Amino acid sequence: MTAPRSSILALLVAGLLVLTGCAVIPRQGPVEQGESVQEDTDPGFLFVPKGPEQDADQQAILEGFVEAASSPLNNYEIAREFLAPGAKVDWNPDASVTVDEQSKRLYSAVDDRTIALTTTATADVSAAGEYREASSNEPVSRSYHFTEVNGQWRLSEVPDGIVLERSKFDSVFSAHALSFFDPSWTYLVPDLRWFPSRASTGTRIVTALLDGPSEWLQQAVVTAFPEGTALSKDSVPLRGTTAEIDLNREALQAETIALQRMQAQVTASLTGVSSITAVQISIAGTVEEIPTLTVATPRVDSRALVFDGKTFGFQNASAIQRIEGLSTQIEGVNPRAATVNAAQTQAAVLTAGGVASVRSGASSPTMVDERANLIAPALDNFGYVWTVPSDRPGDVHAIAADGTQTPVVTSWPEASQIVSLQVSRDGTRVLALLRSGGQNRLLVAGIERNNANLPLTLGEPVELTIGSGTAIGATWVDSVSVASVTAGEGDERTVVQQAVRGQSEQLPSSEGAIAVAGGNTARQLRTLDADGELSIFQGSSWQQVADGIRFVATQMGSPD
Repeated sequence: MTAPRSSILALLVAGLLVLTGCAVIPRQGPVEQGESVQEDTDPGFLFVPKGPEQDADQQAILEGFVEAASSPLNNYEIAREFLAPGAKVDWNPDASVTVDEQSKRLYSAVDDRTIALTTTATADVSAAGEYREASSNEPVSRSYHFTEVNGQWRLSEVPDGIVLERSKFDSVFSAHALSFFDPSWTYLVPDLRWFPSRASTGTRIVTALLDGPSEWLQQAVVTAFPEGTALSKDSVPLRGTTAEIDLNREALQAETIALQRMQAQVTASLTGVSSITAVQISIAGTVEEIPTLTVATPRVDSRALVFDGKTFGFQNASAIQRIEGLSTQIEGVNPRAATVNAAQTQAAVLTAGGVASVRSGASSPTMVDERANLIAPALDNFGYVWTVPSDRPGDVHAIAADGTQTPVVTSWPEASQIVSLQVSRDGTRVLALLRSGGQNRLLVAGIERNNANLPLTLGEPVELTIGSGTAIGATWVDSVSVASVTAGEGDERTVVQQAVRGQSEQLPSSEGAIAVAGGNTARQLRTLDADGELSIFQGSSWQQVADGIRFVATQMGSPD
């Protein structure tokens, strides 16, 4: 596991300002605009590898080729110097990335014109920029074939893609959150991709955005771009620091609100490209004047929402502040866990007798599920309460305001136990901590809904990194990251934070933790131990901030 760069995670949840005719990406400091239209220039790089040396042997050529692939400048110009003419044309470096440990590479001769390179991957990146941490330490071999060109060895056949050691990958590649909408067109939903920082980064991001969401998200999100929309030419040129995005005629189908949403998606998706500070959209060469669109961000109250055995509410320095219309009802059912909606008008509460739905203005809580062994309930932004028994992880129910229960088809049929279940604050994904085959599994899956926003099915899940030992809990940290806690010997705890389709980071142990709750960033991550001590992750350690707490509730957002 490696640490995700904090600057990446910060930009993924940053707000955006959208202006008439041109979407501006906020930056610190003044922006200087140029006048000429140009392709984005290549950025500087730490790695400037050497080309092939005179009379180098086959292994030296192969080692040099692998090393040279650390520089994507001018479409991997230096790496192509190691290739024979035909291979220069055929090789596709963007097909994949294998992130490996350089010390474990093994070069072995297969015959007098072939060398096999064996690598042990720690992660891989697909052609679409989808990052996956390796689930196996099994080595993989690839064959590289040689020919002589003017008396010098060159590679005549090479596998598509590149191999990068971890440190070089972290310097050359960066994460970009392609942005799609939730089905209600309220929130932007991140679809994390990884691209090399080079001249074509903006083009790759926009092209990937127009191609649509990752397969695991396809049924959970929507896009404002009409079907068939593409760039009118295969590049995104810059005028100064403004990306000029010219779309083909299929985009003419879009009405004003769709254009606003399209602009919001593009602007958010390009936030991580330092050379781009604004976006201008045109269709078939005609610049569109697009009115302002403000997109909501599902942020929660920075204070912990807690129950101390008597009072339910927000933890202040010296007291707990109740939520009007909810706290008294929740306190009256002897709660064990709770989730509260963004408007703070509804709560799903676990009690000794099952799960109750609490609504502001109601005369009393309503028991909505009395099955045995229910875990802490989830709640989504459409008002559905999610319930599931710990020993029947496939029996997930979505319960409407009138009490109607709908079974949700899950994507973990082999699981034997479920420890926690949370819906993302934008309502598009679930986070599930499970036991399967004696192993912990942490999954994120997209939610497929019908036209009434009733959840029906969970899509094929993305598997995330989690520690071994006893599974304690998992939580959303923000719109792109999650955290999990597992217990080892004694009070030892493994706390892992990970971006969905991104890198994982092991945080310091939170001794004796029995629960975990998210905030808006990793610095608002909280744990609770069996003695009721509430701790928050600050700096590089856990700091106790309260005691006497029974549980920390899950927040789905905060009132506008």
